[in-house]
Amino acid sequence: MATEFIFKPNPTREEIILNDFFANTNWDKPIHPDPAHLQFFDIPDKFALLLNNNLPVSTLVIYSRFLVYQGKKYSFSGIGGVATHKQFRHQGFATELLNRTLMAMKKNYDFSLLCTDIPHLSPLYTPVGYIPLGRPYYFIDKTGKKDVELGGMIASLSSPEAVTQILSSQDEIFVGTSNF
Repeated sequence: MATEFIFKPNPTREEIILNDFFANTNWDKPIHPDPAHLQFFDIPDKFALLLNNNLPVSTLVIYSRFLVYQGKKYSFSGIGGVATHKQFRHQGFATELLNRTLMAMKKNYDFSLLCTDIPHLSPLYTPVGYIPLGRPYYFIDKTGKKDVELGGMIASLSSPEAVTQILSSQDEIFVGTSNF
C-alpha cells in the first residue's frame, strides 16, 4: 500500500468541498436528525487526506477549540467528516489516517473529541485511542439553542490528565458556541 498523508492548516474551499463530497456520498445514514447547517458549529481549520497511489481514499477535517473544565483551560481538536471512499473501506485507510492525524496533533492539543454513532463506529475509533465519554456534551448552535450530543468520544493527545479528569467527573461538558 503506497500511501501519502497530507495534513495542513487552513483548508481551501476545494479541500472542504472534497471532504463534504466524501462524507455526503460515502457515509451511511446520518446520525444527526437536525439540519446540518445547524448541527455543525465551526469552520474547519485543518485538513487531513490520505492518498493511495495518488488517489484520495480517506479524509477528515479538524476544528480547533478550547474547553474550560473545572477551572482549567484545555485546547482540543474536534474531528469531523471522517470518510473513506466506499471502494477503499475495510483496508485500513481510515485507521491509518486517524493514527497519522492524531500523531500530527499531539504537540498542539491536549485531547481530541469527536461525535459518532458509538455502537456502529467504535470499532474504528477505539483502536486509535478514543474512549466513549459516557455522558452528553453540548454546544450552542448558530440559533443560540443548546444542542446536546450523546455520541462523544475522547482521545488523549498531550494531556492524559485532562482526559482522566473529564472521564472521572460528571460535570457538564460545554464545547463552545457556533461560529459557523
